[in-house]
Amino acid sequence: MECGKKEVFDMNAIILAAGAGLRIKEMATQGHKAFLPIGGVPIIERIIRYLHEAEITDITIVTGYKHDQFLFLKEHYGVKLLYNKRYATHNNLESLELVLDRIGDTFIIHGDIALFKNIFKMENRGCSFFYTMLKESKGVPLTRIHCNRNRIITDYEGYAGRETVVTNLGISYWTRNDAGDFKRFFHQRVDEKMKKRFGLSWEDIFLALSCEKALEAHQLDRKYGCDINILMDYLNACSIYDRLWKNCDSIKK
Repeated sequence: MECGKKEVFDMNAIILAAGAGLRIKEMATQGHKAFLPIGGVPIIERIIRYLHEAEITDITIVTGYKHDQFLFLKEHYGVKLLYNKRYATHNNLESLELVLDRIGDTFIIHGDIALFKNIFKMENRGCSFFYTMLKESKGVPLTRIHCNRNRIITDYEGYAGRETVVTNLGISYWTRNDAGDFKRFFHQRVDEKMKKRFGLSWEDIFLALSCEKALEAHQLDRKYGCDINILMDYLNACSIYDRLWKNCDSIKK
């Protein structure tokens, strides 16, 4: 895919936050992990504020578990809420299907990404891409992404070893030009069985499309952001914030 400056449309964002996040057992019975605070600001509010700073105000959040917690975001930030009634039995491919018609010049974001830098401000919006990060597997299955010297995604594989590898961060950007291919790919590749496989995320399927279209991988240093899957991820994110960002946080209350 040739990248370059394209006609500019209003951008939008989709935040996928339907899952229960049961790997953080200490939090699961109390509330949704997207509302874990870092520097006094819940993770998902930090995402929304960064989007607003980037002048992206058309934001749709797909909810499920603890849906009522998200009502405040609708009232305070004007986001749209879309309820995934099958969140307990289906993975985020189900949530993605609910918002297919909204994809086009769009960021797709997991609701449990702790960010300390506004990565949504873009000058050249001509290329679709995935954000990636370095992560130590420690025997936990994840998707290992391979890129060439030009940061183009060439291959991917399941990995459950002990090495530190390049994997999904949980944020991607899709141009309006690629939106049609995105939707066709979904309908061609995704079936009901896939949507019921926990441990399988939508990125695992769409990395195949990224290889076909030669999409870029933008690797984000962990000091700027990380995903929150287990309690240790959250504690590490809090530690990073306290060490590096506490005194220069642009969006703290």
